[in-house]
Amino acid sequence: MSRPRVTHQGHSVAISRRSLLQATLAAAPLISGLHRHAGAAVFGRPLLLVCDGLTAGTDPRQLRTFLDPIAAMKLKLGLVLGGGAQDRAPLAAACAEIDPDLIEWIIEQPSIPDDSAYFQMRQASIAQNGFAAFRALGGADAANWGNCLTLTCRQPMGAVPALNGVRAAGFRNVLLRPAVDTRIDCWTTDNGVLQLIGGRRASLSYLEPFFAALGETGETTDPLLVYLALDELAAFSATTLNTIGGTLAELIAASMDDGAIWPMRPSEFHLERYGAARLLGLHFEFAAGATVPPIMKTLAAVGVPFSVSGAGDGDAAAACLRLPGMPTEADWRSLRTVLVGDLGAGLEGLAAPQTCILSESQAPDLVAAIAKTGAAVVASTGTAPAQTIGMDDAGLLHIPASLELGGLATAFEPRRADVALYHGNGRLRDGLIVVQVNAASARPTPLADNWLLNLTDGEESIAVGLPALARGIAPVDPVFALLKRATAEAFVDEAQTEAAEAAEAAERDRLLEDAQLAWHYFERLSDRRTGLVLSSAQADGTNLTAYPLVTMWEIGSQILATLSALRIGLIDEPAFSAQIARLLKSIPAGKIDGMRLPQASVSAHGEAQAGSRFSASDTGRLLVALKVLEQEFDMKKEVARVLGRWDLPKIIAGRRLHNVENGRLTEYANSNYVDYTARAFALFGLETQSPYDIGTAETGTDRQMRLLNKVADLGPIATEPHVLEALELGHSEASRLIAELLFTAQLGAAEATGKLFCVSEAPLDRAPWFTYQGFRLGKDPEPWTVDTKLHSPAYQAEAARAAVRLISTKGAFAWAAVRPHPYSSKLLATVRAHARIPDLGFASGIYAATGKATRNYSDTNTNAVILESIAYVLSGRRPALKPL
Repeated sequence: MSRPRVTHQGHSVAISRRSLLQATLAAAPLISGLHRHAGAAVFGRPLLLVCDGLTAGTDPRQLRTFLDPIAAMKLKLGLVLGGGAQDRAPLAAACAEIDPDLIEWIIEQPSIPDDSAYFQMRQASIAQNGFAAFRALGGADAANWGNCLTLTCRQPMGAVPALNGVRAAGFRNVLLRPAVDTRIDCWTTDNGVLQLIGGRRASLSYLEPFFAALGETGETTDPLLVYLALDELAAFSATTLNTIGGTLAELIAASMDDGAIWPMRPSEFHLERYGAARLLGLHFEFAAGATVPPIMKTLAAVGVPFSVSGAGDGDAAAACLRLPGMPTEADWRSLRTVLVGDLGAGLEGLAAPQTCILSESQAPDLVAAIAKTGAAVVASTGTAPAQTIGMDDAGLLHIPASLELGGLATAFEPRRADVALYHGNGRLRDGLIVVQVNAASARPTPLADNWLLNLTDGEESIAVGLPALARGIAPVDPVFALLKRATAEAFVDEAQTEAAEAAEAAERDRLLEDAQLAWHYFERLSDRRTGLVLSSAQADGTNLTAYPLVTMWEIGSQILATLSALRIGLIDEPAFSAQIARLLKSIPAGKIDGMRLPQASVSAHGEAQAGSRFSASDTGRLLVALKVLEQEFDMKKEVARVLGRWDLPKIIAGRRLHNVENGRLTEYANSNYVDYTARAFALFGLETQSPYDIGTAETGTDRQMRLLNKVADLGPIATEPHVLEALELGHSEASRLIAELLFTAQLGAAEATGKLFCVSEAPLDRAPWFTYQGFRLGKDPEPWTVDTKLHSPAYQAEAARAAVRLISTKGAFAWAAVRPHPYSSKLLATVRAHARIPDLGFASGIYAATGKATRNYSDTNTNAVILESIAYVLSGRRPALKPL
């Protein structure tokens, strides 16, 4: 039998347990030289020994051989459960036999630091549910492990983020492992998650870092955190493993005897250094006909919070909904009003989950149905173990009841209740207590009443209701909160949509009136020779001041406006054909950076104009219009002649679109217009990469959130181009989701402020003349943006931006078309009342600050989108380009 070989100063030597201990003491005077000082912790400096490296091939017998001598001396450590293990039942069963007060299980989840609050919650929940499955494999002996309290992940480069999202899954500690040995730093997040950063790494064959950690001196009570890799277990014999384990135990015990260190589990360190501050949710669930029991009045009188659900009589206001089983369709309809009431406070109410639902059933169909309501929290009651802990992939936060009292008049056992809330490291565990209130609960029950009154001490345990419990453990992710609000709005919109569509049918004549006024802009301002319409114009009595340069976006708008006029019946086919023929001949092609490309802008009057700029985005809008001509009006030859004048494939490199700026190619990527443009180029076989490409690995809410986080990184969103896609191409997955969130944000902001919000790009009747107005996902407190092409500081000040904020006229028509709703009807009524310009068209917008329209100022894009929107509605909400 070979002796253990331990690397020391670059040499591998075989030594016994005795010689190992002696060699260690000789290398670093750990026993006699360890510091003693008045400022040290009562029992010595905390030692957090964390054993990791367990793999799918870990032999439970070898692990126990190493751990048994440590456990025999009642020494405490953490044991990391990593990913990749296949059959973990033997490992769970073997470790279940060890005293649970000695070992704290730690879950490894490497990716958590890299993500937003939502994905912190999701990744932590996946880890916690994985541990629950592992615990179940250990049988009855493992049941008392409870949920895991500690998570470990890699330490990111740069600043360490606050990982407060992990508390939603029950974690109170995070160990961030460094790539190299570093000093220890520890702090708690604003919602009470302890983060331990740094530490040293050792292995069974290289123990010097562990010895060195024990030998550190200095006036500090910071913990010693040592990661001991156990991935080499298979390389050692049972005797060697037992020797190493026993020697480490003796060494630690000797240091403890000297008062230098004290082995602790991470959760014990949290409790000793920072206290518990755990949340205990108290919730009363009423049976039909039950009255308010005296204890509720007593709790309210002494200021102990709680929440209520059910159909009780009396003055108990329900804060949550109770679903005993799978509701019928009639039940769901009746719930809409309740849910809207909870969710109707505007965006400022989105700082926390809005609606909680209690359910005894955890059937997947029911959970999926609950998620469609936009509810944020579901509390599972009943005797069956919770199937989900934390945030699921439908965006529901699951909070299983830690303790359920089956009616206050029944026999109450304080010991059983205490065990449910305090066993193991229970003082750190957030919990939910559900009290069933029935007819008998009205009778006083002193034992139960006293226990409930003493739930909280204000420091160790803080009593809250169920909604407040959810707010306390789940950090705010503003993008996720807006998504939940949008989901809730969609749930309640069925009746509203039906009503809006009925009203729309009744006002067909009004829509035709609007279309005639919008079309008048094109009739009045088109150049007779080129067919191109002037970009914008301001009427002053009989005088008309117009801007003569037009972009490829505006030429695309003009084509789509002409197509819409034909669909609506404002012009006949001969007039349509003549107008389109002139337009197609006037589409430019010049030499830019050695390539044949359309210039960024040209004169509407056909005057020669050199150009050194090419816009992929503007050309994309033109390509959409050309595709509609090709597919819907059989103009393949005419469109091919236009495309044949351009070298569009040359502006694609590495599947990425490029602009040409000052005669040089520049990548076109960091914009929320890029996906619309990519769809446009793809219509003609020019496949490019969309910034919204997220693969297919994630589904459900995870997929939506991954997409929305990309959108947030790219900048503001607006009516254009995301609602344009619905009118012209039909919604993509991305544009539909973005449009829903933008509409919900506008609706919420209007509810919160009493002002209308409808954002898009728009020309102005005064400097800075053109703005891009939008909404920036996740940016608080001021997510509403106004960007201008003029970079003068005079236009960057908040007061200047506020002065030019618009209710977009074309946006109002577009929303009324694609999103029938009382709010979009209100937008439409507002622009109809204030933005009509007789004999010209519609004003580009209404200034939010004054309620006045851009003064007699109209433009191509505003009137084109109005025509597109009306054609979309009057043709049965069919996009201009039919799906093939």
